[in-house]
Amino acid sequence: MSPNLQRPTRHIRKVSSQRSESYMQLNQYRLMEEIGQDSFSSNTMRKKGSYGIVKLAYNEEDRNLYAMKVLDKIKLLKNFACFRPPPARKSKPPPSTHKNPLQLVQKEIAILKKLSHPNVVKLVEVLDDPNDNYLYMVFEFVERGSILDVPTDKPLDEDNAWKYFRDTLRGLEYLHYQKIIHRDIKPSNLLLSDSGHVKIADFGVSCEFEGIDAFLSGTAGTPAFMAPEALTEGSNHFYSGRAQDIWSLGITLYAFVIGKVPFWDAYVIALHRKIKNDPVIFPEEPHLSDPLKDLILEMLKKDPGHRLLLQEVKIHAWVTRRGTCPMPSEEENCHLVTVTDEEIENCVRVIPRLDTLILVKAMGHRKRFGNPFRSSKTSLRDRRKSNSVKDPTYCPPPTIANGEARHDSNGLDVPLSKLHLSPETYPTKAASARQ
Repeated sequence: MSPNLQRPTRHIRKVSSQRSESYMQLNQYRLMEEIGQDSFSSNTMRKKGSYGIVKLAYNEEDRNLYAMKVLDKIKLLKNFACFRPPPARKSKPPPSTHKNPLQLVQKEIAILKKLSHPNVVKLVEVLDDPNDNYLYMVFEFVERGSILDVPTDKPLDEDNAWKYFRDTLRGLEYLHYQKIIHRDIKPSNLLLSDSGHVKIADFGVSCEFEGIDAFLSGTAGTPAFMAPEALTEGSNHFYSGRAQDIWSLGITLYAFVIGKVPFWDAYVIALHRKIKNDPVIFPEEPHLSDPLKDLILEMLKKDPGHRLLLQEVKIHAWVTRRGTCPMPSEEENCHLVTVTDEEIENCVRVIPRLDTLILVKAMGHRKRFGNPFRSSKTSLRDRRKSNSVKDPTYCPPPTIANGEARHDSNGLDVPLSKLHLSPETYPTKAASARQ
């Protein structure tokens, strides 16, 4: 593991950039091929966008590979200006406050900077020069990518599902200990390192809370992984954040061993109805043990008051193999994040900046003021699609236009297959790396 992963996140306010014919240089990072795409949106039914890309980056100082998110600040704010609601009339109450995408990115950074756990993706560094139109987030590189692409006809066997589930449970316990609700636990947000350990990623819709629990309102996350209580609209409706994470963890465990989610429909309203009313059904194949079925059913109780708590999941017979493999205690697994005065002082490092015309010239050579970091070659993302949950019979189009379909506020039922998109906010190697 790189020493950088043991240090607090650095927030650098100066970025030097230089471009050659074969690569782009940012400070000590040499940017290589594109390995992902990122998006942030307050409308969770419009998860995919073109706000930024993810590049594989080589650090010339420690000679390690990292994943660098390159986010276009101007595009983030421009899209927010297009989609934000109009001012309220005097006769009507003001609309609810919507954070713009750049604020969501800043919130994600604030959350990630305080986290340090073997089962949570580490944010190493943030390059945020006020004079630069791009924001750069440097993450540890998780080599093998997401655990599972859903749906799949090759689900995990119980032994592997058991190992990955326990890792995820440790990471989720740590997040809740730090008073963070993830809100989007699913297989594509669980990444597998070369050592075989799971790391939780994608904190784009996460939130912090005070007290014993977060009381959330509104829908955020991926529709097929949302709890029944999260599907009730209304500013006066609140639900438990911890219970939402347990529900999505239960859906994830079901997907691990079955290869698909328990509730699915091509239309949003119909999907919501199934999540609220339909029972969990296990197919005849693959065969699951009774303790595993019991755990899934207890995590997917419709009533959040009857749903298992995280501490109850930790001591379940399937998780502990009937007590022979106990989970570590909260004291052993979690620690409050603290930093020394010296660490705080060294968190921000000033680096001399090259003439900003270098970046402008690089953009000019491409004959347009687009993203100068986007490679013209076929990206790794194009070579290896990693979709979120989708209808097995549905063949998605290769791209979605800017005017993406979404669930209309007037109740128009829109095909979920056009809306349910995996953000893939974190990079992976080629699919062969999983083998």
